[in-house]
Amino acid sequence: MTKPTILLIPGACTEATCFDRLRPLLHDAGYETVAVSHPSANPTDPFAHTAETMALNVEQNYVQPLLDAGKDILVYAYSSGGSQTGTNGPSWTKLAREARGLKGGVIGIVYMSCAPVPAGTTQLNFLGGALPPFVKTDTPSPGLFVFDPVIPHLFNDAPPSEQAALARTALPHATGILTTPVLPPLWAERALDGRRVWLKAMLDATFPPELAGLFIEGSRVEWEVVEREVGHCGFVAHADVVAEVVLGAAERWETGP
Repeated sequence: MTKPTILLIPGACTEATCFDRLRPLLHDAGYETVAVSHPSANPTDPFAHTAETMALNVEQNYVQPLLDAGKDILVYAYSSGGSQTGTNGPSWTKLAREARGLKGGVIGIVYMSCAPVPAGTTQLNFLGGALPPFVKTDTPSPGLFVFDPVIPHLFNDAPPSEQAALARTALPHATGILTTPVLPPLWAERALDGRRVWLKAMLDATFPPELAGLFIEGSRVEWEVVEREVGHCGFVAHADVVAEVVLGAAERWETGP
């Protein structure tokens, strides 16, 4: 059986290093991982970044090289990393690529704490035209936003002894990713029916469980919902819990030669 490469996609205000506790657990189980860095995180020019440029970065710099190498891919994404991962081009899914005579492709997704924004919609409009009060725009400068306070909304499940250090890892992010339309998102592809897991973070204070339930229902696609007692960035304080869900999906979806 061929083990997929696990592509880890962070959300806003975090970086690839946020997966530093999760990745070794996946490696120990025999899986390669690739972690995405978003140029829209702490950018020199905030106004150069949109939901589309965020998606194109994921596609051009991470997904496409894996596809070119014929790799099977399992996508783990959280928060805006899930809603802003998509393409206007040919499907990345393994089924669609096989039909085109190509090797490799996305075999499934595990999403967590996402807002499933439909194609052509902004995250701002998806949330009713107003951002949550803890999202502070034009902070620390025009065109950027931060989470304030950080700990209750990103790392509320972390031990108190770690919270100050974790708060310092949060980065300003370009506001344009929230106020511009998303590309056709990966999660909406019907070729992934039966291959979608929603890790429902029961301690999430950014998208609480009851809101996540509305998101899942409103996405109008099939999800296997797995509930765990973790927060919005549960892969930090509870990397083992998140790894168990990701590895379970990977083992079910591994493909033959």
